[in-house]
Amino acid sequence: MANLIKDLFELAKLDDKHTELNKEKVNITKWFQQLVVEFYPEIEERGFELEVHIPEEPLLVKMDEVHMSRVITNLISNTLRYNPAGTALYVSCEHKEGKAILWIGDDGAGVDVPTLSESPPTPQPARSSDWFCGCSLAV
Repeated sequence: MANLIKDLFELAKLDDKHTELNKEKVNITKWFQQLVVEFYPEIEERGFELEVHIPEEPLLVKMDEVHMSRVITNLISNTLRYNPAGTALYVSCEHKEGKAILWIGDDGAGVDVPTLSESPPTPQPARSSDWFCGCSLAV
């Protein structure tokens, strides 16, 4: 419960336009590799496949490591939580047009794409439809 309250407080602070991110120069390829490695035991334990394409070459960006870690951790955790064993988790990093792009995806259950009049989607097992949506994040 304490962690939930802390997270809600942090989220509220991010909505405040006076909140400043603690941006520091980070080698995002090394940082991303280390973050993914932290999940490896859970990935193996849950029977997921892992496909990683993160270059060894340093790629320096300015970012707030704490907040960015929270975003990436949330995406990977949700993949592990809402998909069955055998799901492939894909993570990659690339440098494109002066930006670092982190890709996180899976071939799991997916989320039905709602119409504009419906409420936001919730994770559900795959149905007969082939239409699912995903998310990517450019840094």
